[in-house]
Amino acid sequence: MFPFTIKIGCTATIISSRHLLCASHCYGFYALRAYPTRTDTYMYIYNYKAVDGDEDNIGKHGHRIKFYFPLNVSAHFHDIVVLEYPEGTNFTEISKPVKLAKDYIEKEGDEAYIAGFGLWWENGTETSGGSDVLRHTKVTILKIDCFGTYRVCGGNATHRALMGDSGGPMLIHRNNQWYQIGVSSGSGIMGDSRTRISSFCNFIEEVTKNEAKCESIFPERNNINFPIKSFEPIYKGQLTPTKLFNFVVPLYNYYYNQGCTATVISKRHLLTSGFCVYRDWWAQSKMIQFTEHSTYKTVIGKLFPDFRTKNIVHSNFKNDPMNVTAYFPLNYVWPWNHNIAVIEYPKGTDFGIEPVSLPKDYISIYLDNSTFILAGFGFGLRDIKSRF
Repeated sequence: MFPFTIKIGCTATIISSRHLLCASHCYGFYALRAYPTRTDTYMYIYNYKAVDGDEDNIGKHGHRIKFYFPLNVSAHFHDIVVLEYPEGTNFTEISKPVKLAKDYIEKEGDEAYIAGFGLWWENGTETSGGSDVLRHTKVTILKIDCFGTYRVCGGNATHRALMGDSGGPMLIHRNNQWYQIGVSSGSGIMGDSRTRISSFCNFIEEVTKNEAKCESIFPERNNINFPIKSFEPIYKGQLTPTKLFNFVVPLYNYYYNQGCTATVISKRHLLTSGFCVYRDWWAQSKMIQFTEHSTYKTVIGKLFPDFRTKNIVHSNFKNDPMNVTAYFPLNYVWPWNHNIAVIEYPKGTDFGIEPVSLPKDYISIYLDNSTFILAGFGFGLRDIKSRF
């Protein structure tokens, strides 16, 4: 069913005639004990075997394999490796390469398949042992608690990867063909976490010199070349012109004597950090508490945006003391997890500022050369200027 999936100690996929894709933790000891050659964007090492002592190893018989790792590779993040075999190698005799999805973004309830040559059952210390044949199962994609956008998660306690499945693919079926969206990295009773293919397309294409390329799951987009935008250096801590980022405003928390930054996202809503609104250690003494609803939490309190430095087109907003409602994700836990809050002012409020646009499909990409701009009213950006 998935002929591009092969066994090399761990599980891997064929992505070109001479390149395999796997999880870096399968070969992590090479990267740690060897002295890899480093470039500005990746590192690589050579070895004659993919896995020591593996008699079924494709890298046997003297093949010199080149392993490409992201610079900041670890067992938990950037857990991906490209194995390059010598010119003349032809994995297409085994199977056509799998297609690598460059723009898959999961929705709650999406389904995918996972495959591997690992254990297919375990009961305490008893296991099935590794499989000589490829096995697969269907899983449901999970959008929550997935360690950031470099990962994609799915499965549950009974439908997940086991030992030996590392490096194996997570696949979706689109356009009558299979696309790989993840590389098996970690697993537990809650399901799998997998390295997201689309976040590493630049890495894969660079180290394979475009012998392996990611493709859009929307065929009409594959021939579109988006122009590269550049910005003048308006960042690094310098004073922001009044008309630039008019939607970024200072925010004051009455309870914590705390200044923060927020963005205007509608006529009466602000977006900020959950940390700016609610802190566990002060909550009880300040008499503000979460109220839990079915899908979110709320806090009611006094939060003051300051629009005095902004270009206001029209506004009926008066910054009189009033209680407003702040919304948090249901699984927000101070101070790190799901650290976001939406502050809602009464119906009829109009800040008089054009809201910022919120992208629904941006995903972090390793080796992306995009320019990002930070803006805020705190001391941190001034420190950035001195440090970088």
